[in-house]
Amino acid sequence: MTDDPIKKALGYAAAERIEDGTSIGIGSGTTIYYFIQALSERVRAGLQIRGCPTSQVTLRLAVQAKIPLLALNRLEGELDVTVDGADLIDESKRMIKGRGGALLREKIVATAAKKTLIIIDEKKKVNELGNCLLPLEVLPMADHWIMRLLEKRGFVCHIRQKNNGTPYLTDNQNHIIDLEFKDSIRQPEELERELKKIPGILETGLFFGLADTILLGKEGGVEVWS
Repeated sequence: MTDDPIKKALGYAAAERIEDGTSIGIGSGTTIYYFIQALSERVRAGLQIRGCPTSQVTLRLAVQAKIPLLALNRLEGELDVTVDGADLIDESKRMIKGRGGALLREKIVATAAKKTLIIIDEKKKVNELGNCLLPLEVLPMADHWIMRLLEKRGFVCHIRQKNNGTPYLTDNQNHIIDLEFKDSIRQPEELERELKKIPGILETGLFFGLADTILLGKEGGVEVWS
């Protein structure tokens, strides 16, 4: 991976905020790669933490980095903090996540934490959510039925595919339908409720109330938005 100075600064700034004895939800994505790298350095220096990964990719990176791991089902109580990225975040701290395909696990782990720290390039901060793809994790046995139902309701969508033309599989062995929004998403909360009423849609990439503190990466450094 070619070094990205802004993402690297974000990852290291987030790692510096982790206190000794903390249980951490570790998100997914390229910025989290640097967070794991920085966290590994602190662990080697004596920091005592346990990490709960949100994806198989994150799990592999954490194992390589020799970060002690914690299975969510063995957790007593809550995680202290989850650190993750986002694809978009608006002025109300509503987010769209899931471009990397880990949205269901990311939402579970974020919900299991007392607080969430989001690390994101300032270019992903927008006035309104929109002009984007919104991922939905769906059951494979119903993906085409769900897509036809969405199209009847006026949505433009497609089943995410791998380079070889086969459906993309999440870590949960499910498929993803991407909804296309060329304009702003009006009333995201209402959209979330509408989508969740459709059987077979397991989770959406809309994240509400799960961004307690945001670190914004800029050319001049990292800014805290809380």
